[in-house]
Amino acid sequence: MQSLKSPHAKAPQPPNPVGPLLPKVQSLAQATRAGDWHLQWLHCSDHPLLYWITRGQGRALVQGVRTGVGAHNAIFVPAGCLHALDLSKQSIGLVLRFPAHGAGFDQCAQHLPKTPCHLRINDGAKQGELTALLDALAREQASPNPLKDPAMQAWATLAAL
Repeated sequence: MQSLKSPHAKAPQPPNPVGPLLPKVQSLAQATRAGDWHLQWLHCSDHPLLYWITRGQGRALVQGVRTGVGAHNAIFVPAGCLHALDLSKQSIGLVLRFPAHGAGFDQCAQHLPKTPCHLRINDGAKQGELTALLDALAREQASPNPLKDPAMQAWATLAAL
């Protein structure tokens, strides 16, 4: 019996397994490129997330607890945790998506909190340290270095500590 498929049809491609296995840093502007509602509406992520707010203010709702957020606030949200972030238009910050599974997850997971955390970091040295870690991870993410994957996992583990 002949196949009904067109001879020009391409076989379905398997999903790229690299994406969820690596940490990813993006700015809040990039995270809301398709609309602010991506953060403002209650949602869950299959990845643990770290929001690092460096400028502006707003409100966060994490697991039913509403709190104010401002500059130099870090909000950690474990995977599967219901959350929303409503920030002013002037807000600037970064989002670190930790790996969901795989070797990168195993390396980071032992250092990640099991519950949501909201940290107000007042020490300028600690603020600079977290910003430098996230910037280094972002530089590594954009580099063509063939060994960037283990480097990105190492930077994410340092951020988790």
